[in-house]
Amino acid sequence: MTRTSKPSRKPFQVEFHDSLIPALEAGSYTLTVEQKLDADTSRYFDGAKVTQPIEVRAPQFAVDPSWVHGAYPTPNTHGLFDTVLPHVTLDREMLPWEREPAAHSVRGTPWMAVLVFASGELPDTDPDARGLVETMKVSDLLTDDGKAVPPTLDQRPPRDVLDSACQAVRVPVDVFQALAPRIDELPYLAHVRHVDESAQRVLKADELALGKYAVVVGNRFPSPEGGQYVAHLVSLEGFTAYLPDQGAPPQSEKPLRMASLFSWSFQSDPETTPSFAALTDGLVTEQVEGGSQGLLCLPPPDLGEHATAPAQEMHDRISQGFVPLSYRVESGEQTFAWYRGPLTPVVAPARTKPPEQHWTSAAQSLAYIQPYGVYDASLAAAWSAGRAMALADAGFLTALVSARRAVRRRIAWAVRHPSTLSTGSRRPHRDRFDTLITDGWGDRLTAALTAPAPDSPGPQPSLPHSRPVPCLRAALGDPDLHQQLVLVLAAQAGEDIDPVTAWLDQLCTLTGVPFAYLVPHPGMLPPESLRLAYLDTNWLEALRDGALSVGVHHTSDIAVNRLLTDAGRRRAQDVTPPAAGMLLRSQLVPGWPALDIRAYQKGTPVNFVRRETLASDVLFCLFDAIPDKLEFAEPQQGVHFGLEEAATSSSSSRLESVATAVIRLRYLVAKDGNGVGHETGTNFPGTRGLTAYLRNTDNYVLNLTRPGKPLLPDLTTALSSYRQDPQKALSPAEFAIQMIKTPQRRTFLEGQSA
Repeated sequence: MTRTSKPSRKPFQVEFHDSLIPALEAGSYTLTVEQKLDADTSRYFDGAKVTQPIEVRAPQFAVDPSWVHGAYPTPNTHGLFDTVLPHVTLDREMLPWEREPAAHSVRGTPWMAVLVFASGELPDTDPDARGLVETMKVSDLLTDDGKAVPPTLDQRPPRDVLDSACQAVRVPVDVFQALAPRIDELPYLAHVRHVDESAQRVLKADELALGKYAVVVGNRFPSPEGGQYVAHLVSLEGFTAYLPDQGAPPQSEKPLRMASLFSWSFQSDPETTPSFAALTDGLVTEQVEGGSQGLLCLPPPDLGEHATAPAQEMHDRISQGFVPLSYRVESGEQTFAWYRGPLTPVVAPARTKPPEQHWTSAAQSLAYIQPYGVYDASLAAAWSAGRAMALADAGFLTALVSARRAVRRRIAWAVRHPSTLSTGSRRPHRDRFDTLITDGWGDRLTAALTAPAPDSPGPQPSLPHSRPVPCLRAALGDPDLHQQLVLVLAAQAGEDIDPVTAWLDQLCTLTGVPFAYLVPHPGMLPPESLRLAYLDTNWLEALRDGALSVGVHHTSDIAVNRLLTDAGRRRAQDVTPPAAGMLLRSQLVPGWPALDIRAYQKGTPVNFVRRETLASDVLFCLFDAIPDKLEFAEPQQGVHFGLEEAATSSSSSRLESVATAVIRLRYLVAKDGNGVGHETGTNFPGTRGLTAYLRNTDNYVLNLTRPGKPLLPDLTTALSSYRQDPQKALSPAEFAIQMIKTPQRRTFLEGQSA
């Protein structure tokens, strides 16, 4: 796989909304019920009222970590972030508006904000901006201990909330007032995004691909000179009086003790640029210079001009994805064996064993390469892995034993009632009764009941007893009988075998298989690399046989395993097996947690079978077909918030990047054949950059509404030709559309050079 196109700026599907305000915000309420009747009897009911106090709760001092979808700049990374406003994306789209920052706040004002601190600005809690916080009880947070100013709340929280844990950060008052947004700027620093997630995750049947997120944005740019920073998503509840431009804010020598709902640190480094374009460029460079061409294998050695047969064998094996690993034979001797996992750089050979055969031990799947006296342990390792995973799952073991019992019962019934073999009916008793009636059973029964009773009963004929084990053996040797039994089991034993077949289906997507089995050598997936691979069905067969080997005591269990497997496959005919896989090891994974990936085969979209982050920087995907084209794009919910680079400047000013960065204006109404969000081709504010729209040149805090040079009024004027109502104030969603950095897309095509 090599790059064939540069990052493109294609239109993307995303909706921006100002906010999501709940009908009832957190607080105490009283419900009153009163009834009035117009009839003469109203005197008996009028005036009767019933009241009921209720309390609406919402997160206040802590948030569930699972609600944090992602943050940018990526936690614990370093790069040049001087044109990015740090922001956090939340899975709980209503969270920023579930509370009010203060009593009688304007509806739509979020109660939280992202504050960005540089090294030395949090001397009491985190002087080096590494993300340190203080863990305490909520009751301690609200207590004035003389060391810090606690939040001043209108209502004291309930006892259970006071006893819960939270994290706090102490912020000097002067630092807070220099960095915190104004109260009327807060609505512009949070918005809701609805995005199309069809290329970001595996969708279930009839599942919508709509994702709903809240984005809270900071108002401070990191310095172009670099430095260590920490961002805190803090609660402003109880501290609005300290916000800038709130009359005469209280002064205090003690710092503010604020609840930190989420925090992350990063380093702004002018020497590195981990942008989407730079990272995807690195994938291309690694493929070309490393000689891998995007295939999951070690770089084969250079044989030179005089290659021997063993050397050529080694070269070919490594090119095919094999790795030599240490191996001890049964006699105790130490040697090496070739191993290749389920992901191969070449199409795996056809089935190595007949479909009716099941390996019952790892030794049966061990291949001996006689000319060189070494083993190929690939399938043996797969068998052992499947058995180990089955033994580790008590639920599967229980389901497997129950399924085998159910299969034996169904077979015993089918043998005693042969008519069910031809129908595979789910109603064997009724079908048998219908057969008896049509065969004249009613007439024979009537004759037997009306016949005179014999003087003495004669000898009773013995009924033949059908044993399931001989029947199973006969089924193995008779393809027709085996197929009829499979039909019966698929139709009648669904509830008994479905848990087992579902577990095996998951196993065939390599769920739970240790990473070392997938990538046996670190050199196959180095940092900043993209690898594609075919899926070896032989490896999956051995993995499944290993799982089914648990609890096998005699040959009938093996026969049951085959019937169980074939019946499960028939019931799961609509389940698409994986055909190819992709491994991505890159900073793209933590930087863009929901990276938009689209795969195609001859122009037809290829679907995900599995998509999972295996490590902080490793993404694993399985597809239902072999793609010949891949597209990587920035996810819409994580599109970065900030400025775009304009023309380069020869200035040596400390504010060089901010001074030359611009906002690329976008349409806010469909016009001239362009939809909402399309670029107008006009930059704001021309070539002057945004230096004038900072509060000062020391902390790079963006000035949205503060007197002096506020951004919002001038931006509203610049957008007058691209809006429905030019006179109306810019909304938070409209501001968000203007401030998003242009999402980029990278395309990889098979078999073409860069």
